Amino acid sequence: MEAANPIQMRTQTVDRRPDLGIVGSSSPICLLRIELARLAPLNAPVLIVGESGTGKELVARGLHTCSRRADNRFVAVNCGALTETMFEDILFGHERGAFTGAGASHCGLFAQAHGGTLFLDEIGELPFSQQAALLRVLDTGIIRRIGAEREEKTDFRLVVATNRNLTEMIEDGAFRLDLYHRLATLKIVTPPLRNRPKDIPLLARHFLDAMEGDVGRRELHRDAVNRLEDHSWPGNARELRNVLYRAAAFANDGAIHACDLDIEVPEKAIKPVVFRLDGVPDSRILETLAKYKGNVAAAARQYGVARTTLRDRVSRIEEMEARSIRSIALA
Repeated sequence: MEAANPIQMRTQTVDRRPDLGIVGSSSPICLLRIELARLAPLNAPVLIVGESGTGKELVARGLHTCSRRADNRFVAVNCGALTETMFEDILFGHERGAFTGAGASHCGLFAQAHGGTLFLDEIGELPFSQQAALLRVLDTGIIRRIGAEREEKTDFRLVVATNRNLTEMIEDGAFRLDLYHRLATLKIVTPPLRNRPKDIPLLARHFLDAMEGDVGRRELHRDAVNRLEDHSWPGNARELRNVLYRAAAFANDGAIHACDLDIEVPEKAIKPVVFRLDGVPDSRILETLAKYKGNVAAAARQYGVARTTLRDRVSRIEEMEARSIRSIALA
């Protein structure tokens, strides 16, 4: 076995600002901040679901910053970069001489995140053969380095993210149901940019301010703002940032006009990720609806489904309850 290439580790720089870098004033973003603040102090795993470019890692960092673990490390790794042979070494670590090329011992990411937060991005890419190992660590908190004789205890808060539909992956046999239930105890859905057009000018100004040191001060002309608001942004905030960088780099008079925006429209619309309600118990649906005081739109955003989808599910639940009551009355 050859020594694995180290995966980049990112240590959180604690940011105490209330906005946590999450830009926007729309209802979906306000709701997201509320959910983040409620879940951050807890220790249970959090599953962040959303399309690519919607700021899932930003939310993960926010959960860490607002948690009791904020003074410890925030360790992040992209599961899409982990092969089956790399997984055990990168996550668990190894002892010196454990295999060919292991000239020194290596502390795995589980141990490096001790006392802090471990963020596994693109959890849907985790090899099926390694999902059981992750589940065991979550259940026991015990790890053993490759080549080690003794086990060691570790304590970290796990946050995972994905832009894939894990429910469909479970049906296809690509993701473990028991691991899903362990990870989805708490869930946050990051809203796509097309669902919060009100935030586009704010985000644009945020990105332009951030790149000012590189491309100079740039202002947005009203026609440019209008064009930005008319685009559906299948690549979400990441696409917006890239479009603005290109425009800022070539702007002649310090102002960005609509003609400066090189917005690519794909030939085929990108299908948004849909997180179905299959597998969500009726009791959980009703609890979520009660939490948002009967606001179906707000509850639907938590599950990442259309309002009509949730409304249909609630109607079926109410119909079943009514049938049950009638059956009892006739008995």
